[in-house]
Amino acid sequence: MLGREVKVLVDEDAAAGVYRARVGADGLASGVYLYRLNVRPGNAGGAPGSPGSGSAGSGSAGSGSVGSEYSLTKRLVLIK
Repeated sequence: MLGREVKVLVDEDAAAGVYRARVGADGLASGVYLYRLNVRPGNAGGAPGSPGSGSAGSGSAGSGSVGSEYSLTKRLVLIK
């Protein structure tokens, strides 16, 4: 499947927890879109320079090992 990036909803470090992001459909045509969640280990929840937990939060399907990355891609059907 070919495509291009149309929006970036969140691109920042955050502490482990539950978050929501709204997708503004303005400027998007009806169709099928793919969205991806990437979780990288780091200083989430800690002060700069302190070791992070490496956890992806609740509901993580990663290997559970500290320092592992996690990526999830899902489909969004937009009907206007």
